[in-house]
Amino acid sequence: MKQTENKEMVCPQCENHCPADQLRCPRGQAHFGTAAQEPEEQSLDDAVILLMRKCGHYLHHHGADASGEALLSALSEAEKNELIALLEKCMQNWQ
Repeated sequence: MKQTENKEMVCPQCENHCPADQLRCPRGQAHFGTAAQEPEEQSLDDAVILLMRKCGHYLHHHGADASGEALLSALSEAEKNELIALLEKCMQNWQ
């Protein structure tokens, strides 16, 4: 998290960098765990992107501390292969 000059915590989830106590977007609310109990319905694309961001955030901050086996222990071999195929498809499309 970034801090402003007055040491106030700001959200790193978008270019607005809202103060933590004045979050304006669902990503910031989810990041700080302040989202409403019944959030407004989000699109499938938004849900996928949010989960990808959360996974990337976890890997960035904790990935070096865990083995690949531990990080992917919830997935079967078939699911790991499917995940590889899907991520490769995304990467090819982004290039």
